[in-house]
Amino acid sequence: MTLDLFQIRRGVGSPTPRPPVRRGRWKKLPLDDLEIGDVVEITLSTEEVSSNVNAIRSHVSRHGTKTAKSFSVTTKNMGICVWRTA
Repeated sequence: MTLDLFQIRRGVGSPTPRPPVRRGRWKKLPLDDLEIGDVVEITLSTEEVSSNVNAIRSHVSRHGTKTAKSFSVTTKNMGICVWRTA
């Protein structure tokens, strides 16, 4: 067995920290206040819709699972809509 595959470097220091991940950006959505048939409209540009729709869907899905409520997330030309369905 040869030890040529790795090298130990001493005194290098710790790795640079990763930037913090923005979590909870969509916590302010009033999902608890929605009654069946209500909708929350989130006005975003086309670029923002494509970059945020999956995060909003994930947040709404997690909230629906925790509260046993059903929601539907759709994209419109003005932004994203979150519907309370049941």
